[in-house]
Amino acid sequence: MFFYSIFYVYVFFVIKYTQFPIILNDEMRSIIGQNVFRDSNFLPFANLKYNLKYIILNTVMTIPFGFGICFLIKTSFKKVILLGFGLGFSLELMQLIIALIVGFTFRYVDVNDIIFNTCGAVNRI
Repeated sequence: MFFYSIFYVYVFFVIKYTQFPIILNDEMRSIIGQNVFRDSNFLPFANLKYNLKYIILNTVMTIPFGFGICFLIKTSFKKVILLGFGLGFSLELMQLIIALIVGFTFRYVDVNDIIFNTCGAVNRI
C-alpha cells in the first residue's frame, strides 16, 4: 500500500508540472501568442537547437516511473519501454488536446519529449 501511495503522488505531481496552469484568459493569449501547430514539433530531433535543460528534465522526470512501476506490477524490459512510451505519449497528447480546446498553447507539444520520457523510464533497468 505504501508503494502505491508514493507512486500515485508522483503521478499527480507529474501531471501538475506538465499540464498546469491552463490559461483561459484572452489577455494572456495575446501576451503569450503561441500558435498550437506553429509552435509544436511533430518530427523527432528536427529542432537541432533543442535545449539540454529540457532533455535532462524530461529524462529525470520519468526515472521514478520506471523505478516505481516495477514495484507495482510484474514488468519486463519491453513492458517498461511500452509503459514509459505510453506515459510520455499521454502527457504530450493531453497538452495538445488542451491547446486545441483553448486555442493557443502555454506548453510546447514536442515528440522529443516522448523519446526522452521513454529513455528516463527505461533508465532504471
